[in-house]
Amino acid sequence: MTRKIRGIPPYIILHEEKEVLFYIPSGFPTTMIVPTLMRKHFPDDYKGLVISKPEAWKRFGGKL
Repeated sequence: MTRKIRGIPPYIILHEEKEVLFYIPSGFPTTMIVPTLMRKHFPDDYKGLVISKPEAWKRFGGKL
């Protein structure tokens, strides 16, 4: 189980794909924080992706 980091947008870690999905429905400019969050909280070989649609977020198992 992955411990959630407080103070950042909801996220899901896909370890096999080495991806971190962030739910940011408001889009730009909020999405500009993703590279900073990735450098600070996640391994260098993981990439951060943004999901803005609630339907897509739910498909990955995210809760709203």
